[in-house]
Amino acid sequence: MHWRAPPPRVARRALLCGLAAPGTLRAQDAFPSRGVKLIVPYPPGGSADPPARIIGQRLSTIWGQPVVVENRSGASGMIGAEALARSPPDGYTLGLGNIQTHALNVAMFRRMAYDPVADFAPISLVASTPHAFAVPARSPFASMDDLAEAIRAQPGRLTYGSPGPGSTAHLIEEMWLRRLGLSAVHVAYRGAAPVLNDLLGGSLAFAVSTLPGVMAQAQSGALRLLAITSAARHPDLPAVPTFAELGIGDTAMEAWFAILAPARTPRPIVERIAADIARAQALPETRRMIMAAGLEPLGLGPDATQDFIRAEVQRAVAVGKTVGLEPE
Repeated sequence: MHWRAPPPRVARRALLCGLAAPGTLRAQDAFPSRGVKLIVPYPPGGSADPPARIIGQRLSTIWGQPVVVENRSGASGMIGAEALARSPPDGYTLGLGNIQTHALNVAMFRRMAYDPVADFAPISLVASTPHAFAVPARSPFASMDDLAEAIRAQPGRLTYGSPGPGSTAHLIEEMWLRRLGLSAVHVAYRGAAPVLNDLLGGSLAFAVSTLPGVMAQAQSGALRLLAITSAARHPDLPAVPTFAELGIGDTAMEAWFAILAPARTPRPIVERIAADIARAQALPETRRMIMAAGLEPLGLGPDATQDFIRAEVQRAVAVGKTVGLEPE
């Protein structure tokens, strides 16, 4: 049998169909053919930066295309999250979502410019990190019991800080205080850095922070960590007990980070990126870098990450009601 060219009308129809469908397998198989932007909804240097930059660097190597991290901070991460939600759903703009942008903000704000579930296509839950109760090194409190007794003896006198009302740190602090029937003065800051500065300076009695935010100061002796929210003790901090060991595991929350795309991003592209992230995270060097930043490597795929975020939204709303958080 000899091959014959299709009739001109059929050929034109096939060509037009191909041009009219940018999400075809041919286009998706070529992904990525240019650089990719990865939005981080916080300033440079925070706990969200390491997972984004580590994963971005690895994807750049795998793809042979640049992955540029763009920090777009403000409004509890909502500016960056909204920018991602409004980006073209073609895989060339990705973003880092976390417990704040995609769970706690639902409990904090009556109106949001994006829906944390409907407006995104989850790709991979890449890392998490515990929180830690920290006090200045010269503090008289050597344990959580010491801290609780001091607060009980001086109700409404001792101060504690957080990056802002409704932040993960604030909710953990409030849940712990309410659980024990304690009263202290909350000092809200704009971000984690000023909290750490005042904690180091002794202006605050205690504060809760992600582990990467206080790891270096704890190891240098500038801060004392009283407890962490992880399931097991951290290998670099073997003397620091977990919330579960102290019987306060019900007040534990961990920060998590997920790579997301805008909703309606073609499924083959989502799966391609998810597979390449899994490939990157399987490398021992990638795991070492993530753990060196105080993070725990994770590896949930698109569907599992979607289910995880839905559950976190429900949990955040419930916790917000428990601590009496009034949405703005």
